Amino acid sequence: MNSKITNALLIAVQALLSLMFLMAGTMKIITPYDELKAGEGMGWTADFSPTSILGIGAVEFVLAACLLSALFVDLTKKYTSIWAGGICAVMVGAAITHIGRGEPFVPNLVFFTFAAVVAIARRDQLKTS
Repeated sequence: MNSKITNALLIAVQALLSLMFLMAGTMKIITPYDELKAGEGMGWTADFSPTSILGIGAVEFVLAACLLSALFVDLTKKYTSIWAGGICAVMVGAAITHIGRGEPFVPNLVFFTFAAVVAIARRDQLKTS
């Protein structure tokens, strides 16, 4: 990206996306399963085992931590596009789950779009060594 404004916007989107998924992943990891199932908007958790929820939370947390680290650690910057693509994959799975349950999936679409923008915009970093 050549434009400083565009780069600043991408950094902001990447940071916000990372923080959002760090929080979501942490919530899934530390909240007891029964309490999570009882939460508003969390009815989908009944379709998954406690271990699956922990796995989903761990994947979200790790992808978000890596995406955030890419803003500060040059060594990890190269893989930004891959981690953003991983968040896209998680959002596809989430959307499929919500559609199957007849629940709103627009938030998943929004997060997918943000992650896809970061993945596409940062794909040139994969080519550097």
